[in-house]
Amino acid sequence: MAYGQQTALRVQETKVMVTGTAWVALEGATPLTNRFAVKVFNAGSAGATRLGLSYDNSITVKHSRDWLGAGQKIVEPASTGLTLYGRAKLASGINAIRVFVTEYGH
Repeated sequence: MAYGQQTALRVQETKVMVTGTAWVALEGATPLTNRFAVKVFNAGSAGATRLGLSYDNSITVKHSRDWLGAGQKIVEPASTGLTLYGRAKLASGINAIRVFVTEYGH
């Protein structure tokens, strides 16, 4: 473990369905209190879906700050009160992708 890195004492796992029509909050229905990090995993179909990430849900999807392909994950240092949003870039015939979100807290 890196020096100064926090250790999770509690976790909350949530499956979120993300569409290509609107930004979706990547957290549980009730965000984990005292959260310090969020892991996002794109469980979409290989080659058919990409997940755009942003802390600003008013931008267009092409301005996403990060992109996750199918099978990729990222850990973001997002405390309680800071919301990470996701929006899908979908292939033809696909309506939504499954995203698994794990919140880490004290």
